Amino acid sequence: MSAGLKVARDGAVLTLTIDRQDRRNALDTATYATLTEQISLASADVAISAVILTGAGEHFTAGNDLRDFQAERGAGDSAGLTFLRALTTADVPVIAAVEGYAIGIGVTLLQHCDFVHIGEGATLRMPFVALGL
Repeated sequence: MSAGLKVARDGAVLTLTIDRQDRRNALDTATYATLTEQISLASADVAISAVILTGAGEHFTAGNDLRDFQAERGAGDSAGLTFLRALTTADVPVIAAVEGYAIGIGVTLLQHCDFVHIGEGATLRMPFVALGL
């Protein structure tokens, strides 16, 4: 595991598990970068036929880690935007498996996956207006 992400391979399936349970799997810059790297590597590996994206513990993701999100950034695309581009251009199907909370970017990224499975007890929420974004 590195940067809040567990990576596991079972045959031709690569599973990426967001694992920042202390932050309800909120996504920070380092996690976005690792997700982007793993999806790019999977796209280049002809032995991988699918990527599963999920969250550790009770939740998929609480969205952006607001402490990290509010940090000042330099010029260029954000790590989140780069990750979304990696999802849309992946040469391998990306399947999201959602349990618990999927909030903000956690819902947005589902629209960039090829397939989405949402568990019965999952909660999807777009809080952008409430946060003033």
